[in-house]
Amino acid sequence: MKRASPGADSSMSNSGWSNAEIFRKYLTDQLMKFLPARNDNQHLLLLLDGHNSHVSVGLVE
Repeated sequence: MKRASPGADSSMSNSGWSNAEIFRKYLTDQLMKFLPARNDNQHLLLLLDGHNSHVSVGLVE
């Protein structure tokens, strides 16, 4: 992560491939952190590509 932008973060699984745990970390630690604030009436549409790391009951909840 040399010369990375401030606030940048990285993760890697043992296999080197993305998985549901890494995707959850990205959603909570990066995406949600930097999205504009929303109230309870506003929704967010997140389009995913169907990679196995994006398919998880825990993530849907």
